[in-house]
Amino acid sequence: MNQVDSQPHPARPNVHPFRRSFAAAGGMLLIALLLVTAGLGRPDSAESFGRIVGRLALPAIVAALVTGLIARRSRKPWSWWKYVMIVLLVSLAILILAAVGQTDIT
Repeated sequence: MNQVDSQPHPARPNVHPFRRSFAAAGGMLLIALLLVTAGLGRPDSAESFGRIVGRLALPAIVAALVTGLIARRSRKPWSWWKYVMIVLLVSLAILILAAVGQTDIT
């Protein structure tokens, strides 16, 4: 038996990091959709509502993937609040970069 096989693998401190990060992103997405529809009113059509969902969903999905990767590599256990805060910060960074990219500076 080889020495590498005889050593047990260390347990990861964050169990199911992607499940938790996607749960945090899903909750954040629902709250964002509620706030947008409450602030702007009911969308005119299903197409406009789809655009709103699309603009908010993609940053949430990317943020969940990034957060899951970071949590998976972390050696310390994370609380739910850390997942929520990292997903929120990454989503906001993506939304800000997207808004800056759409501005016309001429």
